[in-house]
Amino acid sequence: MRESIYKEFTCKKGIMLSSETLEYLEHNIKNDSMLENISIEYKRRSGPKLADLGLIREIIESLDTRKDVYNVLSQNFKEKNDLLKYRHLLQKIERVVTPIYLLDEDHATIFGCYYKDRNGREVLEDDGDIIPIDTSECHEDVFLCDNIFVAMEGRKTGDRFVMSRVHLPSIEKTSKKAKEERRDLKVLFFSDFHMNEANGTTLRKILNKIPTGVVVLMGKLCSGKSSGISYTSFMNGLRPNNALGSIPDIILCPDADDVYPSFLPKEIEVPEEYSKIIKAASNPFKLETDNFSIGVIRDDLFRYKEKGTFIGKNYVDSFARVVLSQYSFNPFGISNLDIDTIPDVFVVGQDLYPFVVPVEGTLFISCPSFRDEMSFVSYDLSQNDAWIINSKNVLG
Repeated sequence: MRESIYKEFTCKKGIMLSSETLEYLEHNIKNDSMLENISIEYKRRSGPKLADLGLIREIIESLDTRKDVYNVLSQNFKEKNDLLKYRHLLQKIERVVTPIYLLDEDHATIFGCYYKDRNGREVLEDDGDIIPIDTSECHEDVFLCDNIFVAMEGRKTGDRFVMSRVHLPSIEKTSKKAKEERRDLKVLFFSDFHMNEANGTTLRKILNKIPTGVVVLMGKLCSGKSSGISYTSFMNGLRPNNALGSIPDIILCPDADDVYPSFLPKEIEVPEEYSKIIKAASNPFKLETDNFSIGVIRDDLFRYKEKGTFIGKNYVDSFARVVLSQYSFNPFGISNLDIDTIPDVFVVGQDLYPFVVPVEGTLFISCPSFRDEMSFVSYDLSQNDAWIINSKNVLG
């Protein structure tokens, strides 16, 4: 852990550590998520310089005394590397895979990147060869789209591979805890929730009806493209006249065009006077607590269904299954949003009808735009269950 602490604080954040501070951190940091969270919070408060042991103690103690301890892990920029991804996902195929160049007429399973070539043919490419694919004999529910890594079972016939079954990379999740061991943490998710005084008032009324520990605001937080966020107006509605009362942490997951346009993950700056309540996260990000993780992204993922092909009729489940199997928040976009493990809950804020579906142990949630029907998602960690709620039904 000592080496990890040095790399996180000094190498990544430029924060120098005395031997006393390093020893204190080594004895108090429990895992890598906690380490990253503390280093981010310290740099936000103090900046890169010799670490203040008193401030580090304060940050760690504030984490230890919270009823609902959690870490916000923002997504960092990564360059795409298709070969590394191919090798990573190949390890998650629970079958014997035959290289394409070794195929004969025997039944076999091949693995590679699916796409349509310039002639419109469906092909599969591994790290050594390419072969045209015939999907006419496959009757399973699956979604196929360019640049998806998938295993196909079947037989080579002539110059093509006739697929009979599909095998996606297996899903490995973060959590290993039973439901009864999880924290009693409730999270509300809102998508395209403009931060103005009216919505601040609406949120205050909702919180009076639904006690919660964390609120996540995704997507379009500004009233106009690339405009600023009205923090003061929002807080005036949420806490009029600085009224006393408990307010849960609010995490911001901004739209690509909020404040400034960017197709890369970004964090927006929160004014210091509101930073104890409002926390900045990237889009996408992970919220982790007790080895249980919630992945959050604001992106119209389901618009990509028009660019691919569905086999079977179970559209929602097969699409969600493909997304999770690629170990990415968005395997279809231009940015590399790959992740090492699949979150236990996957929340997508998008302009689509709301739904909650379990996909191989992961809860896949579509959170609708608040501006359309004033609906949001309520998630209960202890029950691992979610509900789509209309504000009109809550407020009466």
